[in-house]
Amino acid sequence: MACLCVWSAVAQAQAVRIVGTVRDDTGAPLPGVSVELRAASGSTQSAITDRAGAFEFRRLAPDTYKAGKHAKIGVDVFNLLNAVDSDIDYFYASRLPGEPLDGIDDIHTHPTLPRSARISLSVGF
Repeated sequence: MACLCVWSAVAQAQAVRIVGTVRDDTGAPLPGVSVELRAASGSTQSAITDRAGAFEFRRLAPDTYKAGKHAKIGVDVFNLLNAVDSDIDYFYASRLPGEPLDGIDDIHTHPTLPRSARISLSVGF
């Protein structure tokens, strides 16, 4: 029996959740399947698929998770405190059309990203 897992993740504030569906090789959902996530920190969580083959893991902390022998899920959270700041400031002369040929010296800012999460899934064969 082969299984196909479809993963998606939603980041809301600081909570991260992973939802997915377990299906056989014909695409039919597999109810009653135990899905286990193992964090690199050593903690484990498990879920049982429902009649539609769906499962959900809630309130995941940023970590790297393994699902089975060949799949690894990474959860990274950026700007956890949602700080409004600049990521980098740099000084250089820039010139837009219509400005002097020497350009205008200015400080340019690259703002930090808003609070966000990145979910990655790696599968080995």
